[in-house]
Amino acid sequence: MANGDGADQGGCFLPGMDFTVRSRPSIPEDVTDTSPILSPGTRSDLPLKGEEFVSDVHIEPPTFMTLYDQGLVTTEQADDAVEAWHESGDDEERSLPEYLGMSETEYYVWCMAPGALPIILRARREGTPLRDLLAVYLAELRLAADPGDRPVLYALGRWLEKPAAASG
Repeated sequence: MANGDGADQGGCFLPGMDFTVRSRPSIPEDVTDTSPILSPGTRSDLPLKGEEFVSDVHIEPPTFMTLYDQGLVTTEQADDAVEAWHESGDDEERSLPEYLGMSETEYYVWCMAPGALPIILRARREGTPLRDLLAVYLAELRLAADPGDRPVLYALGRWLEKPAAASG
């Protein structure tokens, strides 16, 4: 309450004004917008004059391996992802394995044996060491005795012969 000379007892009154009731701002009951009101000194999402708009949120598109795990792409589309990485130029800062969503070891194995992509995914899903599943895969390739698999048999066989720490 004001004391008649404009002095206020805890309110926001101007000197020299006489008030008998303290007013409070009211919000109409039909207002449903609950978005925050910016206080002085805070910035909105709009850029200031002379500034460029830069979002604080950077969302990477899903990697090939994420899409492959979800069944949204096939093994045949891996080469398309590699091509997209090559065409991205300086815009893409991740390495090719990172871009594909593979570890360095998974990428190395995939380069040696492109048909091993389902094995890589299976190892991830089951939490099984990739080397264990690749040994079974290699044995199956040897049994099939397809002459077209000779480079894969050689490369994968040599890689599996190395100790785990040395095979990357």
